[in-house]
Amino acid sequence: MIMQEVRGRRAGVRILPAGWIFILTAILLIFAALNTGINLLFIVLGGVISFIILSSVLAVWSLHGLTMRRESPHAVQRGEPFLVEVRIGNSKWITPSLSLRVESAGSRGTMIGYVMQAPARRTITLSVTQTLSRRGVHALPPFDLATSFPFGLIEHRRRFTDNTEVVVYPKVRAVRVNLLDRLPGAAASPRTADPNGDEFFALREYLPGDDLRRIVWRISARLGVWVVRELTQHHSRDVVFLLDACVLPGMPDFEERFEDAVEWTASLAITLLKRQHNVGVVSQQYAVKPGEGTGQERRVLEMLARVEPISGDICEHLETLARRHDAGAARMICISPNPDLWGRIGASQRTAYLDPREIVHV
Repeated sequence: MIMQEVRGRRAGVRILPAGWIFILTAILLIFAALNTGINLLFIVLGGVISFIILSSVLAVWSLHGLTMRRESPHAVQRGEPFLVEVRIGNSKWITPSLSLRVESAGSRGTMIGYVMQAPARRTITLSVTQTLSRRGVHALPPFDLATSFPFGLIEHRRRFTDNTEVVVYPKVRAVRVNLLDRLPGAAASPRTADPNGDEFFALREYLPGDDLRRIVWRISARLGVWVVRELTQHHSRDVVFLLDACVLPGMPDFEERFEDAVEWTASLAITLLKRQHNVGVVSQQYAVKPGEGTGQERRVLEMLARVEPISGDICEHLETLARRHDAGAARMICISPNPDLWGRIGASQRTAYLDPREIVHV
């Protein structure tokens, strides 16, 4: 996402260790010159002070006339590093800007990029790495441009702030989904009405009336008889995850458990979508209808990035939510941060609460 071009504001001045040495030298020269009256000491004192002033003036001038524009992805995953393209423009007509350090305002003193020279009336581009550790919608932290050019005595910095948001998806991990068939009520979950089925069961000899498309030609040629592939029906490929976002006041670590529940939902939903299932996700705030494909993956992650816990006074129970979003043949799987509900079966016999302790990461 491209952000607007912004001009920075002054963000402070810092005297570096070499600058303190020069200041201490200047103080000693003042006392020595006043006590002795030697003209040479006054000349040296004037040179030291001029050196300090010149260092500050040139650093301020190096930052003058600079603009910054950043380009970042629309969405990233929590805790995963991503690249931000930084474009620094120098609007001065003649003089370049030299020795610029790019720092994140949240970690002052840690350089994430460096520019040796920004020529006059030119724009330079560099890529820096950022990491956002919290799920949700966040603005990129402000960037600082700092320089102590030319003598390294005094550091000046300017801060560049914009309001462009980045969507931080929950972390998605590959998981085994066979635990869904072991959930309470899985045996009673609806099956597809397709009599042909779509999962391999066994091989057998051809019988009159069998679909010719099921013939396994290589094995038939090897055995000398017609062999067909027998298929069986499977559980419904429509799955709806019900995410419980109700706040539990008596649980001290609720926020951590809720974030875990969001990540379980994301991991299971994306894994099933990659296996050609129709997947939907519903919470008390948002609902994504069952769908498939990469577009559905983006919609599910966008929804899970924005979901937040809500007060229990206005929070709808998952059973009511399941009835309101009944998707016909779809399986309804409840995911809750409340460990008292893990492994239980819902009143409708079609909903079951996932026990995250049974989740196996690949």
